[in-house]
Amino acid sequence: MIMKRYFILLIGTFITTILFSLKVNAQCYYAQSTTFWAKAKTTGIADLDNVINNENTLLKAVFGVNIDLYVGGDYVNQENAMFAPGCNFTNCQGEIWLGLNLMSQLFKKTYGLERLKATFAHEYAHALQNKWGFAGYGKYPELHADFLAGYYTGIKGSVTSDLLDAFVKEFYSRGDPYFFSPDHHGTGTERGCAFIEGYKIATVNHYNTYQAYLAGIDYIRINNPCISFKSTKQYEPAPAQITNVEKGNVEITSEKKTLRLVNNLRQIIGYTSPNSSYKAENVPSGVYYITPKFEGFMGTYALSTIPIEVKPNTKVIVDIKKVRNFFSISCNVSYRYIELPKPINYYKDGYDAYQANNFSSALENLTKEINSHPTNYNAYFFRAICRSQLNDKKGSIEDLKIILEHNDEILNPVFLLGTVYNNIGYSYVELNDLANAEPYIKKALEINPFESYIWGSSGTLNYKKANHEQCIKDMTRSIELMESKLSKAPTLENQGYSYYYRGMAYLKLKKNKLACADLLQAKDFGYKFAEQEYLNNCGKK
Repeated sequence: MIMKRYFILLIGTFITTILFSLKVNAQCYYAQSTTFWAKAKTTGIADLDNVINNENTLLKAVFGVNIDLYVGGDYVNQENAMFAPGCNFTNCQGEIWLGLNLMSQLFKKTYGLERLKATFAHEYAHALQNKWGFAGYGKYPELHADFLAGYYTGIKGSVTSDLLDAFVKEFYSRGDPYFFSPDHHGTGTERGCAFIEGYKIATVNHYNTYQAYLAGIDYIRINNPCISFKSTKQYEPAPAQITNVEKGNVEITSEKKTLRLVNNLRQIIGYTSPNSSYKAENVPSGVYYITPKFEGFMGTYALSTIPIEVKPNTKVIVDIKKVRNFFSISCNVSYRYIELPKPINYYKDGYDAYQANNFSSALENLTKEINSHPTNYNAYFFRAICRSQLNDKKGSIEDLKIILEHNDEILNPVFLLGTVYNNIGYSYVELNDLANAEPYIKKALEINPFESYIWGSSGTLNYKKANHEQCIKDMTRSIELMESKLSKAPTLENQGYSYYYRGMAYLKLKKNKLACADLLQAKDFGYKFAEQEYLNNCGKK
């Protein structure tokens, strides 16, 4: 009998870490450390540990996040599971904790094992939300996580479509306290609907994880979860930000035999043989896993999983040697690294030049980044500032309006939305197009009313419109916010600006004593026009 030999290559997705803070009052997302729970690395049952660890490897590959996994006694004996941001090692998106009481209750019910795996997927979905900056609130993070748990179940095929309704009905039943919390999680019906629609996205649309993540956001925005969701948008297969992840190449060679390579979903991704190696380019850096499995007449046998690290700008060559006969079930694996030329990161180079106030160089690099990756809207934001600094106000407005057109698609902006509106409005002010400036600045104040520089823009607009009393009120508010430190953006450089325009407004109203006090303050803060105005109107002191 001919024995088949193949390897499973677990492929994950690694994306730049997005720092994010989300406070959710929900049982399965906890915004603080879970150190006060009794938690451990083992359930004490070898077979159960094996199930959990195998599922963890698969979930990590599908969702592309690194988590620290714990099991243990549930807090106050609730049947519970948790995700919490924060971790004790680098490149970790948080920790997941599976309660023993929860597992015990799940295994008493139909589809108990698959219910546990779907619960596990729900927590991994929260880890992905943490990584990609999910901005929902209330029940919506939970419905979105249920959608992705359904997606995961669909791509695995562990629950067939003819059993789906029965599985979901029991999974989200009212009698299960963990899966029913109308205030925080949505009703059991809503959550079941989200799970089913995520399942459909996997089995009908065949989306990858990133596309499913975006489709899930659109689904919960409908705000009527049990209306059947039909995805008609064309979602990008990967986020623009992935272009900034350092990558490497992988090559797998076989010394003696032709080997079949399959991914974690048992889909064939290629072959490697003595005459033809398997090659994969631009693989995001990180740790991947190769599991040798041998099929024989007595079943399938697996060896220990081998971790393979893909280093940035490096090719790792995995050499599979001495694959022996079925009965010895063994092989030798070695690997070596070859340095690759480091690719140009136009976004980083542009941002570094922007930070150094080298706006011409920044503009050049950010334009190259946008030409290569037109959905990197953070690059548009910094290019808009550079254009403004180089006196291309119309070009700056064009870039900022592109951001507004695609605002719903941006998962990790480095800017406040109010800042975008403000910068458009202020550019119009500088062009003396006050009619167009006003609605943008008003919108900016509605969105981010605690940003001092937006009040400064409003004050400048009113000064130019000769609304001097209102200018004084706006600049006073700007100064108050700077002094209170309520603004999110750094604002010290704007202090002299606000005092200057308030002083100029006082001059227009013939309130020279107040005007001179403000102009002196602006001069002391280093605002370049203040000294001359002070000398002209207040005399030498």
